[in-house]
Amino acid sequence: AAAEIKGPVFIRLTGDMNQPLVYKEDFEFKVGKAVSLRDGADVSIVATGAVVSSCLKAAEELESKGINCGVINMHTVKPIDTEMLASIAGRKLVVTVEEHSMIGGLGSAVAEYYSEMKIAPVLKRIGINDRYPHAGSYIGLLAGNGLDPDGIADQIEEAFRKATK
Repeated sequence: AAAEIKGPVFIRLTGDMNQPLVYKEDFEFKVGKAVSLRDGADVSIVATGAVVSSCLKAAEELESKGINCGVINMHTVKPIDTEMLASIAGRKLVVTVEEHSMIGGLGSAVAEYYSEMKIAPVLKRIGINDRYPHAGSYIGLLAGNGLDPDGIADQIEEAFRKATK
């Protein structure tokens, strides 16, 4: 898909080798079109990159606590899938998750889109805070930044409780 785009393209390759598969069957990849991997009525998790599989695990954990989470793979940040974002705007909470700085990434793009709406959802951004984390293993860095399944689930549960008070 990148080879067919006329103009500059940025592809981010990161993560551990042999990441868990998030697609159970073939799907049609389209630039700018997100893929819904799991439906959920309470929370929509919009993720990109290697943390998508962690978000699926976090959604399963939250389901056991009575929080119904959908998971969307927003594999393309620019152009962002505004149709998908509009379709989830009515959720109690929208959460973005990325293994990237929360400034200038997926969370920022989603926040910018929702800032133009008259009634926007509560938005929680999960990612790397505006700092340089200590060096370490990939798995250790994810856990240290709350980007492992447990860390993601904990942050979403806290944000959900606040959003539904």
